[in-house]
Order: sequence, then C-alpha cells, then structure tokens
Amino acid sequence: MTPSKDTSDMPDMTEDILDCEYPDPKDLSPAQHELSEIMLKRRDDPTLMGIRMLGKDGIFRSLDADRNVVDAVAFTPQLIKALMDRMPYDAEAERIFRGVNGTKTPKEQWYKPLPDILPPPLEEEHRERSEEPAGNATVLALGYDAMMYKMAKYKGLLAERNDMMAANCPSQHTRYGTINKREYRIWCSRHYDVEGFKEEHKNIYTLAACADLCTRRAWCNHALHGQFWTVCHLYETTKVGHTVTPGVVSHEWNAAIKK
Repeated sequence: MTPSKDTSDMPDMTEDILDCEYPDPKDLSPAQHELSEIMLKRRDDPTLMGIRMLGKDGIFRSLDADRNVVDAVAFTPQLIKALMDRMPYDAEAERIFRGVNGTKTPKEQWYKPLPDILPPPLEEEHRERSEEPAGNATVLALGYDAMMYKMAKYKGLLAERNDMMAANCPSQHTRYGTINKREYRIWCSRHYDVEGFKEEHKNIYTLAACADLCTRRAWCNHALHGQFWTVCHLYETTKVGHTVTPGVVSHEWNAAIKK
C-alpha cells in the first residue's frame, strides 16, 4: 500500500496535555499504513468523536463533551479490538489497558471488528514489543488526530464564546440567551434569595459556565454567579420562573433563569 502523504510541512498542532508522540511514517508497518488510510476515510463518521490516541501508559484518551481530555475509548466499539491488534505496544500496556469509564477491560471482552473493514491483525511477534520497558508503549496516533483535536478545540472555544455572549452582563440584562443548547433569561445585579442553594461550585469564572452546570442537571431551574468572586450556586425551587422579575437587587450576584 502507498504510504500516507508527507505532512512534514504542516504546523505542529500537538498539545502537551496529550503526551502524544507521532511516529515517523517510515516506521509504520504496511498494516498500520492501511489502518491509517481506512481511518482517514472514516474521519467524518459522527460516531468517531474527539481525539483518539493510545498513550504511553496504554490508555486510550478522548475529548469529552466538556472539551476535557479524559481516559476513555473514543473509537466505535467494533474498532477497539481491531486497533489494539494493529498497534505495537508492550505487554505492560496490554495489561493496564482500560476501557470506557476507566474500567479495566479483559482481553476477552474486547470487541471484534466488523468484517471486511480492516486488514488482518498483525502477527503477535510484530505487534508486541515486550523487550521495551513496561509502560513505554509505542504511541500509534493517526496522522489527522492532531488536526481533529485542533478543530475540536476551536469549536469548543467558539461554543464557549457564544455561551459567554449569551450570558454577558450588563448587555444581556432581562434578555434571553441560549447556553449549551438551553434557553435562559439573564438578570444582572438582580436575583432571587441567595439562600437555599442545592449545590455550590467554586472556581467558576463566568455566568455562562455557571448556567452550563445548571443545564446539565435536570433538577436545576436557576443559577446565581458571584460578580466579584468565582462562586456558582445552583437552585431547585418552584418559587421562580423566567417570566417573573427577581425581587432582590444587589451588585453581588447575576442570575440565569432556565426557561
């Protein structure tokens, strides 16, 4: 098979947080080149979410809905076994491989690939490099992963910007805005009673981020965010509504009322 196109003139888009190394294309086996080509064709598949890489510690990592790098399996289940069969890694990496939600996944529970999707697995002697120190598994990251991570990061930052604009004070005061696909009414320096919150979150820097936490909780119907400190309070009460003007006026809190 023809090797992947040379991307040496492309800018480096890797991030330290990924601890990701990209092997020289010349070091990849024909089967790995074929796998890369197959995955390149599948890169627009909506089921392939976020970044995908196998770390030196033998753990798959992906980008979750909150745009955080997490230990997980972002591949579709039927490709997990296929990928593990085609990645050179040491025996320790196999032993400590973890699946979805960080749970240890016995080898016999790995999924089998769909027929006719991928080439046959590498022979065992070519796949495992047990002579390498434990934990130093060779990373096989597909060449487009860094680009997809950059795109995902950009889309994430764009979504955060839109959320911040939707919940910006004072420009959004009394207006409605959509935050993480949920509509809120924004009140600046006007809110309900600050007592009786169900959850308190610290180090939350914007009203948008505070409202986003409320969106992720079905019971939450409004959120207060401190104007001069990074505290977010989430509330569950029947005494509020997006059509009702909050009765407390102060320069300490801004509010987002779920519609």
